[in-house]
Amino acid sequence: MTTVNELKQQAQQFRKEKRYQDALPLYRDLWENHREVCNEWDGWGYAFCLSKQKQFERALAVCREVYRIAPAFQLNNNAYAWAIYHTEIAVERVRDEPRFLKAADAILKLCRQDDPYSPYVRTVLAVAKHFEKPFSAQMLVRWLTKVDGKKLRDETFSFTDPNGKRREMASDRERYYAALSKALLELEDYQLCIAICREALNEIATFHYDNDLWFQWRIALSKYYLGDTHEAIPMLETLLQKRREWFIQHKLAEMYADAGDSEKALGYALDAALNRGDTDKKLKLFGFMAELFAQLGRTEDAKDHLALVYRIRKERNWKISNELYRQMQEFSIAEGDIPTGKNLVRRLRTRWNAIKYEGQKQYRGTISTILPNGKAGFVATDDGKSYYFRVNSFNGKRKLLQPGLAVTFYLADGFDAKKGRATKNAVNLSPIK
Repeated sequence: MTTVNELKQQAQQFRKEKRYQDALPLYRDLWENHREVCNEWDGWGYAFCLSKQKQFERALAVCREVYRIAPAFQLNNNAYAWAIYHTEIAVERVRDEPRFLKAADAILKLCRQDDPYSPYVRTVLAVAKHFEKPFSAQMLVRWLTKVDGKKLRDETFSFTDPNGKRREMASDRERYYAALSKALLELEDYQLCIAICREALNEIATFHYDNDLWFQWRIALSKYYLGDTHEAIPMLETLLQKRREWFIQHKLAEMYADAGDSEKALGYALDAALNRGDTDKKLKLFGFMAELFAQLGRTEDAKDHLALVYRIRKERNWKISNELYRQMQEFSIAEGDIPTGKNLVRRLRTRWNAIKYEGQKQYRGTISTILPNGKAGFVATDDGKSYYFRVNSFNGKRKLLQPGLAVTFYLADGFDAKKGRATKNAVNLSPIK
């Protein structure tokens, strides 16, 4: 007849050999029929094997019993935390948020970040992910500050997607800094946002999703909102050389307007308007341009931009603010006289180009190459120079854009990412008729 001690030894042996399925009935017998001779180690062994067999609900119940016996027994506390994690945090279901947060709080009380065998970090990051969509800056800061970003893992995760393409995910450390800095910027905690972004740029080995640029962007915005406009402007202009995004140009336009340089402000605003990007995401830009044109005494241009804001909002059934109605009344803009958004954008694009390149030298050349991706190419001039251009900068039907086509164009500052240097690119290309 097998003694209780022999039963314990056999269960422990199976567990150590990772024979969890064989160990479970022995632990169950011990825990249910011989509780009087069981200690916290036996309970933990039972819960551990249950978890390995994905019986998390039962493991949770056993861990609770062990916790009552030995609340300072860290092995069980970790097992307890993992059981809560698997039953409340990692499950795919519609979440009861108070219950979800109560479970997360319980996990953090049971274990520590510096314990590699605990779910502390996973829990914090899971809660952070929960508050990223919809975005809750306050809750993100509350939870992410429970961990030390420098101590998070910097290892990346790679996988092959359904299309057979190899992809790499950001590390825990990078995800932490990205979410925290974004939340701090929204909460207007600019000094801490700058500190966190700088720490991220020092602590992250490999960046994903252009996060290195986003950290620089948030530093520049924080500087601007703190009143350091003259320091923020060169930071964004350097960033713009690497990524010619319309929202960077828009912010530079606002900064120059605040600095009293209307000419520079208008130039960047025009760049932003002409740059690629969804029109309905540029409403604040168009509203800013209306104000800028009004300040410059260009009333008709101001009216057209106000009309564009109104028409886009109307066509998408978005709310029209009382302020916008007031501005339209001030400029005597009649709703019935406003063309469709598409026609208005087409008309304004011609106007933007005319204003932007007014007084600039126009060049002539021939399309020499269209790159295989179909998104860019090169134009050659008669004097043997070659300039890179983007296809979306061509003013004409796409089918006309072929090698040998004669065009006119202007030059604009660009940046060669491969060579890491500033360049001149061809822009606003038009076929010569």
